[in-house]
Amino acid sequence: MACGLDSGRPVAYRGGMHTGPATGGAVAVPDWAGRLTVRMVRPEERPRWRALMARHHSLGFRGLVGEALCRVPCVDGHWLALLGWAAAAWMCRARDR
Repeated sequence: MACGLDSGRPVAYRGGMHTGPATGGAVAVPDWAGRLTVRMVRPEERPRWRALMARHHSLGFRGLVGEALCRVPCVDGHWLALLGWAAAAWMCRARDR
């Protein structure tokens, strides 16, 4: 069963209770949290990342400018979200006024 960004279905939350040292009490943690990884988008995955970003971003997406980092949080190989950071523009007339 597919889940994540491509399927339109979220990863199932079955939940569980774990004791957290910071809170000293029980904290609800999804059963998939231990399998969560965040990894770089591979070069061959860039077109998919860009297409999904264009489809799902509320403001639209025209691309990242300059040096950029693209990451995907995954559970069992299913992409859950899209993360992207780009270098700030050195000079931007509208901003610098």
